[in-house]
Amino acid sequence: MRRPAVRRLSPGYFDDAGLNVTLARTQRTEDTKDAVSAGKYIGAPGIFFSWLEPIYNGINARLTAGFHSGCLELVVNNDSPITSYADLKGATIGVPSLSSSAFAYFSIGLAKAGIDVDPEHGDITWTTIDEDSLGTRLTNGDVDAIMGSDPAPLLPVFNGTAHVIESNEQEPFCCSVALNGDFVAKRPEDAKALTEAWLKGSDYLAASEANRKEIAKIEVDNNYVAADQSLIEQVLETYGWEASATRFREAIEPGIEDFKLTGYIDSSIDAGELADTVYADLGINR
Repeated sequence: MRRPAVRRLSPGYFDDAGLNVTLARTQRTEDTKDAVSAGKYIGAPGIFFSWLEPIYNGINARLTAGFHSGCLELVVNNDSPITSYADLKGATIGVPSLSSSAFAYFSIGLAKAGIDVDPEHGDITWTTIDEDSLGTRLTNGDVDAIMGSDPAPLLPVFNGTAHVIESNEQEPFCCSVALNGDFVAKRPEDAKALTEAWLKGSDYLAASEANRKEIAKIEVDNNYVAADQSLIEQVLETYGWEASATRFREAIEPGIEDFKLTGYIDSSIDAGELADTVYADLGINR
């Protein structure tokens, strides 16, 4: 689910940690990554698969923990003959961008199915679509499938005209805490406090349905997510809320091995070494 990035060190867990946080709305995944790298934003949440290639290529960011799973969807219309990754060979797929979290993650499943995901000469015709228009373009038949971050790809699902064929709900983590590299290096205690506050927020969502309803209302009231509260409540109920830093580090290494299949990082790279480059150990023992 798309959320605002964090720009400086809102009442709640950030305040409890002594952090003065300002939320900033971002529009495109690639813009957020560039802003975190440049220090315009101290950090942002994001699918860790979408940060692997940029960090591998030198972007100034580190990942410090994971806080939930299940927010990416691959969706087709109800009358579609497509039922699996293998059926998508030769298909036209709508995606928010070719640097989006959904593109990064689902490229792994496509590659495992023997499908070349290269945008230039691969087996898929990729069509970039504004996230809020994904559902409409699928319903209109402009594309064979859509992929994206919640809630946009779920709109036609909850309307009853489409269904999910793949998601990342079985992954140990999808969204992670991404922080500016200099911030991590020069202010490790603040980086730790910021990460722990984020994890406490995830714990709050995990605690009860009432808490998730409360957070859904906050997201709607503050226009953090362009969807009705009832939809957000449904979406939050589908996530796995098991925030952790240590288990997140364990998940990165096999994730890198899988991501090498896409061709977006060198197949010869050592997964353990890249995991150590991507992940910053802030001494969070949970």
